[in-house]
Amino acid sequence: MRDFSISRFFRLYPAYWTSLVVGLVTMQLMDSKIYPLGQIAANVTMLQTFVNVPNLWVFYWTLAIELLFYVGCTILFAMGLLNRRFTAVTIVVAAALVGTTTALLVENRAVSSVMEVGLNLSAMFLGKIIRDTVIGGKLRWSHVAVCTLLYAIFAITLADRRFGGVYHENFFYSYSIASAYVCAALVFIGFAVFGERMAWRPMAFVGVISYSVYLMSPFVLVFIHRLVWFGDGPLGWSIFMTLILALSILVSWMTFTFVEKPSIAFGQRFRSARRKKVVLEPVLSTQGAAE
Repeated sequence: MRDFSISRFFRLYPAYWTSLVVGLVTMQLMDSKIYPLGQIAANVTMLQTFVNVPNLWVFYWTLAIELLFYVGCTILFAMGLLNRRFTAVTIVVAAALVGTTTALLVENRAVSSVMEVGLNLSAMFLGKIIRDTVIGGKLRWSHVAVCTLLYAIFAITLADRRFGGVYHENFFYSYSIASAYVCAALVFIGFAVFGERMAWRPMAFVGVISYSVYLMSPFVLVFIHRLVWFGDGPLGWSIFMTLILALSILVSWMTFTFVEKPSIAFGQRFRSARRKKVVLEPVLSTQGAAE
């Protein structure tokens, strides 16, 4: 548990802090916008959601879900339940049944918010179910099918009840939010099934730097949108999207190379001797074979 906490800290926080700095500089340059010191301080901890302080930027909301997932997995591990065969299945099924029923019977925004957290966490445990089926061999595809179906019903019902057709001043609609949850599960299943046959080095590279892409690409989008415009036609939009994609990958690769990767390596120093041995043995054996 100690090693896990250390690895997560050095995996998440240094790159996140870099994103904060880049974001603050970006908004100062683009909009001359200054944020309250208290809000910045709370965001530095990554715990702002839990103390009811707004995220500096909306896309940071997923980090709170990630932290809750880590805490939940740590508790399950301490209880000896994390690696039990049906733990994740039970969580997803229970969350879907309770969440769907509650969404249909209770019209309360606070309750809906709690159910939305449950939906997000069940999505992550659904990922574990798929992994345990493809890699671990502990579960069957029938488990994946049932859990995915219940999860999809939960997502569709909650999105309809919580957002009621309109969300964020008509920009998003409930059906698009529901479809995003469902499509995410289907895409994950698709790559889990066909991943080996669809192996493609550029896509794997984007997967490696994906955390940096998540943190940095929104600011690339802001810069390009404000400074460059190619028109509203198909050609203009194609150039616009290509430029965003290329620069996002470039900036994210730089963040991964110069911040994320060195931070992860630095964090290895603080992990237990047993864990270091487990990490080093494959490296040393590979070096020995090469020599």
